[in-house]
Amino acid sequence: CVASLMSIASDGGHILTADTEEDGRMDGTFDEKSGGSPRDAALDALVSILSGPDAAAQAVIDAGVLRLLPRMLRSHCTHAREQACDALASIAAGSEAQLQLVAASSMVTMVVALLSCDVFSVRKAAAMVVSSLLRRAEGEPDTAVDARASHLVGLGTMRALAELLEVTDAATQKLVLTT
Repeated sequence: CVASLMSIASDGGHILTADTEEDGRMDGTFDEKSGGSPRDAALDALVSILSGPDAAAQAVIDAGVLRLLPRMLRSHCTHAREQACDALASIAAGSEAQLQLVAASSMVTMVVALLSCDVFSVRKAAAMVVSSLLRRAEGEPDTAVDARASHLVGLGTMRALAELLEVTDAATQKLVLTT
């Protein structure tokens, strides 16, 4: 089932072979008007599985979802960037090993960039990734969380989070203040 979803998600939209624009974003592979496509449904299903039990999330990770996410984070489509952030937040909220996969990836820098300069829904989803990265996994030493926090501060996360406090969305303000 997961393999089929990955096949649809990666080949159905030509995610892995799409050309990119000069700014690194994909050239319409994720099109705002394509909602409801089999690819979008497959990506939604994968993100949903990632938010489930650690074992189910690991099956999606093992199937290669992390290879799809950088392109989704660079997509022109708001929904794709939001899905990628939701996926990363779900993975980071999983086991210690899953959290470390996200924390050690170059996608953290991309997420912080989205946190700073994207539409509100993507910025909120990116804030969820940051929140998940700053949680302490079961059995994980506090020093690991401290190191992730220092890394995030170095990437400019604090300014972006502070700017999110200016929105009039109480749930987002609470998320930022508890992060």
